[in-house]
Amino acid sequence: MLLLFLLFLGIIAGVAGSISIIDTVRISCLDIVVFISFLYSLFNFRKIIPILKRDSISDSFLLFLLIALISLILTPLTLTPIQFFISFLYIVRIVLYFSVYPTLKLLINEDRIKKNDIHKTIVRSGLVLCVIGWIGYFLYPDLRNLSYLGWDPHYKRIFSTFLDPNFLGIYLVICLAVLLNEWKLKSIFSILLLIATIFFTYSRSSLAALMLLGILCVWRTGKRILFIPIISLFIVGLFFLPRPGGEGVRLERLFTISQRLDHARLGLSIFFSHPILGVGFDTVRYAKAGMENSQMWLISHAGAGLDITFLFILATSGIIGFTFFIRFLYFIFLKAPGKIKIILLLVLFHSSFENSFFYPFVFLALWMEFASIYSKKTEVC
Repeated sequence: MLLLFLLFLGIIAGVAGSISIIDTVRISCLDIVVFISFLYSLFNFRKIIPILKRDSISDSFLLFLLIALISLILTPLTLTPIQFFISFLYIVRIVLYFSVYPTLKLLINEDRIKKNDIHKTIVRSGLVLCVIGWIGYFLYPDLRNLSYLGWDPHYKRIFSTFLDPNFLGIYLVICLAVLLNEWKLKSIFSILLLIATIFFTYSRSSLAALMLLGILCVWRTGKRILFIPIISLFIVGLFFLPRPGGEGVRLERLFTISQRLDHARLGLSIFFSHPILGVGFDTVRYAKAGMENSQMWLISHAGAGLDITFLFILATSGIIGFTFFIRFLYFIFLKAPGKIKIILLLVLFHSSFENSFFYPFVFLALWMEFASIYSKKTEVC
């Protein structure tokens, strides 16, 4: 239970609880927690190995990471040692977050935690993020004063400790999906809080994921007659959503669409220049340096990636890396029950607009849910 409590604290601390180490490298509280999880898995190496064996999900993901590492080693870019080290740290971070998966499976198999404890940790962290977000909405609704540090200037949008309404939105959608799967009458207030907070992020990608969640839930239950009421309520909610001022709260805003199209063109240019193994995993920031006039990539927190996860993988690890990533997703869908498929579909859908799949808090939530589903231990309800 201690690990879950630490993960809970790390999640609600968000990126607000992070510090800059070198250049664009920041260490968050959650990074420290997953490092502790990694150390625990190392100390229990003999118990972890059998868990990873015959696990097609972990095998396929680690194979993808191997290709990502090879792409970085063979990068066609001229990187300084510090630039190479920063990109390598990104792969290290992914490995550390992945280590939570076998660690939680081990703890479940040894009866030290229950699967429901994992679900509760995710949902409760989302609810606390909502509360913090609403407090910030009324007391500190403006991030424009942090633009010089590379943060986007969100105004009158709920961003909580993530400091980004788009990533907060998809994390809350995941929490809602987990909560709906564990449906109880007393959960109504929590469900309404999550939905209201997602609306007030003004994140169109997250709102679209919320709509998709409603459609998938209705489709899964077979009550197709609920489609119209759900869509109607969604449209009414958008209609009454206040527009307090600023470009960010205008759902019809075109600037971000144009910006994403520019990023897509840039990502495709990077990919077509090196289609086999890409330019090296997490070297987009340095590839951009030779293709953009602006030097904002040096400080922007979005400068290291591309807005679309699949395009990020294509550009950085090429066709080979992309193929192994799709193979990893295939093994998940091959074995996953309906609720995991829904959560993964939501993240992949959102990843078509934001590089949210590898966003630490989303990435962690996925592996936590995978661990709860794919552990051998079953619970008697």
